[in-house]
Amino acid sequence: VGTIDPTPTPTATNTPGGPTNTPGGPTNTPGGPTNTPTSTNTPGGPTNTPTSTNTPGGPTNTPVPSPTITSVNPSSGAVGDNVVITGNYFVNVTSVTFSSSVAASYTVNSATQITATVPAGAVTGVITVTTATGSATVGFTMKAWHDISSNLSPGSTPNLLDVDFSGNEVWIAGDTPGELYHSTDGGTSFTPVPLPSPVYRSKLTASGGGTEYVTSLFARDASDVWAVTSYSGGGRVLHWNGTALSAVGSTVSALNSICFPPSGNIGYCCGSSESSGYVYKIDISGPSVTSFDTPTGSLYINSIVFPVDSSTGWTSTLQGHIDIYSGGAWTSANPPSSIELESVYFIDNSNGWAVGVDSSPSGLILHSTTGNSWTRQNLPASLNPGNISLIDVFFRNSQGWAVGTNLRKDLILYTTNSGETWTVQYQSPSEVLFALLNAVYFDSNGVGYAVGNNKKIYKYY
Repeated sequence: VGTIDPTPTPTATNTPGGPTNTPGGPTNTPGGPTNTPTSTNTPGGPTNTPTSTNTPGGPTNTPVPSPTITSVNPSSGAVGDNVVITGNYFVNVTSVTFSSSVAASYTVNSATQITATVPAGAVTGVITVTTATGSATVGFTMKAWHDISSNLSPGSTPNLLDVDFSGNEVWIAGDTPGELYHSTDGGTSFTPVPLPSPVYRSKLTASGGGTEYVTSLFARDASDVWAVTSYSGGGRVLHWNGTALSAVGSTVSALNSICFPPSGNIGYCCGSSESSGYVYKIDISGPSVTSFDTPTGSLYINSIVFPVDSSTGWTSTLQGHIDIYSGGAWTSANPPSSIELESVYFIDNSNGWAVGVDSSPSGLILHSTTGNSWTRQNLPASLNPGNISLIDVFFRNSQGWAVGTNLRKDLILYTTNSGETWTVQYQSPSEVLFALLNAVYFDSNGVGYAVGNNKKIYKYY
């Protein structure tokens, strides 16, 4: 049946050349992956590459250039005005000065823009911006009041009562009988314009009566100018259409003030007799002049303003009344007692100012932020209020002017903060009998005129 071989047959694990014993197997193969050098050791690998912070001439080592100025807007102004300086490299700004050395307050808006405030003491010269690396300058002209009274002919009226203008077209009203004054060249020269016939003469006496003259002006534009007149017992509304002056409607009571809202075809004027005050409505589309509701009990109404539209307006009187028209009726606007008011002015239906004197007597400026209640503002500390009388007030936003007299000198007060503080912007150098400024007006370009007694005309530019 056979025999059994006692010798064991070798298993697969002992087979020569098996995987565990095979020479050159993966674990023993020279040059296998475990011996391959890693990327961290590769010469010039990322860990050995020099970083950008060590690059010569990198941004942290580049010096900032000296500043440059390309423009200043506006290029002229007054103390308290803000100007915008445009340029480059406004970095690490150390100072902004006017007139080479007068330090100004400023805000660095960006590396290309600075807003600075014209400081007190500045004169026409240069603005200098200084940084840690240098400085730059730009020219700047200081605006000022200039006396141009000599531009009116020598025989003209002694007392000028109102002024309004549109661009270079300037109109001035005065108490010379039967005429007003017109300039087409920004006040360089004036031409008398006769009032339309008939010119009314008062009937006080045959030799001493007064003659009709213009008391107030309102220029809607250069060819749309309105005026009101006064004579003993009456007055008229006049219109200039660019070529001729004509009367609108019939004669009414003596008139003192005229105004138009910014838009629409309706305007208003006011006046008074010895027994009553009057308000009239002017309809441009007619044109016509008709009676309008009048504040109850108000005499000597000398100022009227409708700042936004025909729904809301104010009047002031020599009796110290301020009345407000709202909701179709007039009511008292509650000013202080024992005062006389010459003018009221509003920039919107809440913010307004009124000027005059109180019983001391001393000059006063009233301010309202509601249209109804009023507070008194402080006059410049350098002036004695008892020597001041104020006749007119005008505002554009928070900038305002009030004019009158101080110790027989023409006086112009100015504010940049809605009247929280007032300063003397101009005062005539010498005393003159009956010195008094009666009206002031500015346009949106910062040009202004003020007129008054003694044939005075001042222009601000």
